[in-house]
Amino acid sequence: MDAIVLSVAFSPDGKRLASASGDQTVRLWDAESGQPLGARLTGHDAVVWRVAFSPDGKRLASASVDKTVRLWDAKSGQPLGPPLKGHDAIVQSVAFSPDSKRLASASKDKTVRLWDAESGQPLGPRFMGHDSNVRSDAFSPDGKRLASASHDKTVRLWDVDLQSWLKRACAIANRNLTRQEWRKYQGNLPHRKTCPDLSGPDDDPQTAAIQSPPGASKAPSAESASAPTEAPGPAVTAPPVIPSRPDGRARIGPTPVQPVSPVPPASGNRKEPVTSPAGP
Repeated sequence: MDAIVLSVAFSPDGKRLASASGDQTVRLWDAESGQPLGARLTGHDAVVWRVAFSPDGKRLASASVDKTVRLWDAKSGQPLGPPLKGHDAIVQSVAFSPDSKRLASASKDKTVRLWDAESGQPLGPRFMGHDSNVRSDAFSPDGKRLASASHDKTVRLWDVDLQSWLKRACAIANRNLTRQEWRKYQGNLPHRKTCPDLSGPDDDPQTAAIQSPPGASKAPSAESASAPTEAPGPAVTAPPVIPSRPDGRARIGPTPVQPVSPVPPASGNRKEPVTSPAGP
């Protein structure tokens, strides 16, 4: 390395080590011999802040000052697709879900993002609620919650259970998601009805053909791209309240959740984030 080393991570089997450096590169090492494995992993345009292996050991994620996240093949070191772009400032943390299918990133832009780890596509809107730099994030062991830590002196918990998102969509919108909406919130999971008891666009073969022609790209549709991208700021109590978009469709996305606490909410439906205890 030609500069400060900022992060290290072991592969799940303990045989390899990854390091992130101020020289804008990532390196893979043999954890037993200490020898480098292959060439440096290049592609970032600024300091690499954090690295993390997926639990299945197949992917390596890196977060950088260049505002991007990159995914790499953990064995060959080859980049997996283009950089993940969606933050407006330094990305300081990355974390894989326990099933290795999703990736969360935390940024100095005060937000957290969720990504499909296979396709690199963003899942849902940005997680908003922190008032300052988000420094770290971590999934719960069951993958249904995500915790984020911030310079605003708080920790926030988020509902990231995709099945929960679908149930809320059905309850509020009372309709099935289109294929474009499904890709936006569920990534590469096979498309199915959000509300099993309701008819949907795919019940019409011609509509289904228009929505998903053979060989169609999985890039977000123009409708998805023009839709609001921000999640509602205030934390809410269950059942979650999701504002509707101007076109009348319900917005789906992360909902801040409150852990068990003896302290009641400050007022109304708003819940206060978890805060660090005051110093002596």
